[in-house]
This record gives sequence, structure tokens and C-alpha cells, in this order.
Amino acid sequence: MQGLSNLEELAIRNCGGIQEVIKLEGLLTIKGEQQDLLLPRLKKMMLIDLHQLRCIWKGATKLINLNNLVDLKVIGCKKLAHLFTLALAQSLQNLKFLKIKRCDELEHIIVENVEEQISSESHLQPLCFPKLRIVDVRYCNKLKYLFPMTIVDSLLELKILVVKENSQLMEVFTHEGDAGVQKDVTLPQLVLMGLKGLPSLVNFCPKNYQFILPKLWKLEVESCKNMRTNFTCTPDRIVLINGEVTQIDEPTGISTISPVLTVCPANNDITWAGVATGFYFYPEDDNLDYL
Repeated sequence: MQGLSNLEELAIRNCGGIQEVIKLEGLLTIKGEQQDLLLPRLKKMMLIDLHQLRCIWKGATKLINLNNLVDLKVIGCKKLAHLFTLALAQSLQNLKFLKIKRCDELEHIIVENVEEQISSESHLQPLCFPKLRIVDVRYCNKLKYLFPMTIVDSLLELKILVVKENSQLMEVFTHEGDAGVQKDVTLPQLVLMGLKGLPSLVNFCPKNYQFILPKLWKLEVESCKNMRTNFTCTPDRIVLINGEVTQIDEPTGISTISPVLTVCPANNDITWAGVATGFYFYPEDDNLDYL
């Protein structure tokens, strides 16, 4: 395990018998003290077509530091149930690119590990991805949601969000409790969003949250027949999710709530391009057809 301290890239492909990537059991010193944190320099990880992989990390994930991980691709890992424990996710301060595809048994991207004791101090640490730019999740048919609402305020760099062909996905962002608390959240850099082939999707986010997307350039919603979320485009071309626009009736001076352009994907597919005019965007990964 000593060599893992210097590892910067890890790529594993077509190894059908692997059930875990890193086994952490028994990593204690003679005195019972913890070893130095593992993988402190890891920047890029690719796990592709590992059909028997059941977990990436087995054991005490508190021994791993993913603070420098920038790029993660997990593709064709059909038996993988989750990617990160809560403790691991809290270390992903520099993650920029997340691509997950064809993981048939994936139920959670982030899960609280019931097998290890998580300190109350860990629960108090914010879950955030301040550098995350691209999220692309496709063909994960047991996934019910992507992320908890608690991370949304940290997604200040998110540019691309693509969610396709996840048959059991019910919400993109989910939150339990505080159903009556109204809150506005902004994704200030989001320019491209696609939601396609999501027959179980009901809401993009809880109804009491309004998303504000000031730079959204392209939006596609297709084959989301049960979705009840409204998309609104304001006169100044800001896209709102679960939003309405306040307008002033000039003769009376009375403020009224009037959606300028709202489409309910339960009955209509959406293709909006050039919503935020005058904004030009060049994807950083030219080889990935996002929409």
C-alpha cells in the first residue's frame, strides 16, 4: 500500500474477476495507530467494464484522501452498488469531471457506510463539490436520485449536467424534510442540461426549491413522461426551474405572478437552444457527445 501515496492515475479495464479495487482492512500500525492517508495524489481514476466489481473501497474509507481527485469515470461496472461513502465524498474538493455509465446495480452515488462508525464531527462537515464542472450519468437503472439538495449551493462551477436513460430515477436532486421551506438556489455557470429517457422522473428537485440558471444556453428534456417540473424563461433569458416571473401591470401598478414561458415535460419535450444569448461555450471534452 506504500506505493499508493505517489499514485496519480489509476485505470483498470476489462478485468472481469475484480470484486474490489482497494482493500483497506487491517491497515493499522503495530501500535494500533492509523497509517498515513492513502491516495493523496490521485488525480484521475477510470474503472471500465469490471463486471464483478461490487465496491471500489472495502474497509475503513476514512483511511483514504481523495482531495486531489479531478476526473472519475466508472463505466460498465454492472454490480457496483455505490461510489462513495459520506466520509469519502467530503474529501472530493477538487473533483471536476464525473461520468457514470452502464452501472446496472448502482443505487447511490453517495451512501453513508453503515459498516463503519462515522463520527458526529463528520456529519457536521458540509458535503460540497466546489470544482465540479461536468456530471454525466447514463444507463444506471437502479439509481433513484443523483445528489442530495445539501450540495447544490456548492455547485458554483457546474457547466454541464446530463442525465440519460436511468429508468428508475425519480429526482435529480432530492431532500427529505423542510417541505414547507421555500428556497432559491443558483447554478451560476450551468450552460448545458439534458434530461432524456427518464420514465420515472417526477421532479427535477423538491417543489419548494426554485433553481435559477442565468447562463443556461441549451436545455433538452425528452421522454420524461411523468415529470411535473416547470421550466420558465424570463424576459431577460434566465431559466427558472419551479419558477414564476413577477410582472408589473403598468396601468394599476400591481405586481402579478405570470410565467412568461412554461413547459411541462409530462406532455411536451423541450429543446431550447441559445437561451442565454451572447454566451459562447466550448466543451472541455470534445470526444463526448453530451446531448
